[in-house]
Amino acid sequence: MKNALVLFVLCLFFFFFLLNVRPLFDPDEGRNAEVAFEMAKNKNYALPTFNGKAHISKPVFFYWMDAFSMKIFGKGECQARLPSAVFSLLLILATYLFIRRISSKEFAFYSALILATSLEYIIYARYVIFDATLTFFFSVSLYLFYLYFKEKNKYYLFISYISMGLGCLTKGPVALILPILISFIFLLFHYNFTKSIKLLYLHLGLPVVFFINLPWYLMVEHAYPGFSSNFLLHENILRFLTSQYHRTGPIVYYIPVFLAGFFPWSIYFCLCIAKKVKLIWKKKDKIQFFSLLWLGIVFIFFSLSHSKLPHYILPLFPAAAIICASYIKSIRLPKSFLFLQIILYTLIVAGASIHFYYKLHAEDTLLYLFMGLSIPFLAAVYLYGRNLIAGNIASMTVIFLVTLFVATNYLSPYCSAKDVAGFLNRTCPHQTISTFYVSPFSLVFYYNGRVVENKKSRYIVTKPSKISYLKGKMIYRKGNWVVIDEGASHSIQKVR
Repeated sequence: MKNALVLFVLCLFFFFFLLNVRPLFDPDEGRNAEVAFEMAKNKNYALPTFNGKAHISKPVFFYWMDAFSMKIFGKGECQARLPSAVFSLLLILATYLFIRRISSKEFAFYSALILATSLEYIIYARYVIFDATLTFFFSVSLYLFYLYFKEKNKYYLFISYISMGLGCLTKGPVALILPILISFIFLLFHYNFTKSIKLLYLHLGLPVVFFINLPWYLMVEHAYPGFSSNFLLHENILRFLTSQYHRTGPIVYYIPVFLAGFFPWSIYFCLCIAKKVKLIWKKKDKIQFFSLLWLGIVFIFFSLSHSKLPHYILPLFPAAAIICASYIKSIRLPKSFLFLQIILYTLIVAGASIHFYYKLHAEDTLLYLFMGLSIPFLAAVYLYGRNLIAGNIASMTVIFLVTLFVATNYLSPYCSAKDVAGFLNRTCPHQTISTFYVSPFSLVFYYNGRVVENKKSRYIVTKPSKISYLKGKMIYRKGNWVVIDEGASHSIQKVR
């Protein structure tokens, strides 16, 4: 009961943090949010559009969830962020319930706690991109497969294939290929090749996945002939095999990405791997072994890909949390160590919150101060005399949340078009403006008029470094955004 209460409080805090209003920074966020908004506004749920033009580089499920959110609650950052926040929270709860079903409450609590407080999981759970939703369906499909393996109930396998199908409708075939590969290799360690193939029931599962995906693909293929082959070729095969999207990296790219993203649990994960991986492999502790295969296959697959971004490996974080949890729950720390940490973190959180309240004039910093001080206190009271590692980590996590909040306030004028869009909405609402060498994605979401690129218009939005290529009067500047008055677009030059 106490574990469930602590996890409930943590989830409430987690959910509040995810929905905390911040501008849409990343270009992908602005584009995805605008696609969903146009879908809700135009009531066209079959063919996604961006800025009035077809945008079908990704499947449609995430757009549906985002459009549904904005249809109910209106246009805004929180509404755009809601699906990622909800699916991230649901995965924390699913992890707890899954481990609780196959093992102990303590193991389930630590697995959910580690996942909920991993830095990369927190960051991408509040991004308007597909990966948090994909990670939910990816992980749930594997949880259900393991329950099928353990309890021999085909119902779990059927629901697992449904989850894979929804994952494919979220981001593509990776949600089918990797879970089946992980499941098949896991079965090979227990049965021969023929029986392993038979136990996957591919002849029943694959039609379920195709049934979920085919209607939308057929609709888009009818409207845009060649879409399906182009999507599979360019967005999946060529993205994996070539560096044409300029997102490549070395084979070891994901080692520092994972260690940074799994912080503050990285050091414990390294200790766990060093001490327990041989034991897991030899004894074949089934859930630990399954999680190790899951983590290893996802990590190797994306390491071999020629297209690399940090959030691609988000689906391995639930497996890492499960592996780490079995080690964490066996560690004992001195009480004095915990309370010294809590005193230090309390001083840091209080000092940073008060400083940035006056520095940035951000009123909700005080709410962060309250939440930031309450979490370590709760952990200290609950975990006194018990395993104290969770109190230590809960306190550390608060530092990262406050740091992320402060960072978003600093980055807002430089990375987001919210402020410049607000100026344009006041100055020239519902007009056509042009952009020059800046990403139009978040500007399209925030601005109430039409946005075009490198076209003639009265107002043009660009970077400060590009002013020299334009003629006209600068009438607004905020961070990395500049607005030039009429006449500027007539002098746009092609700059390579």
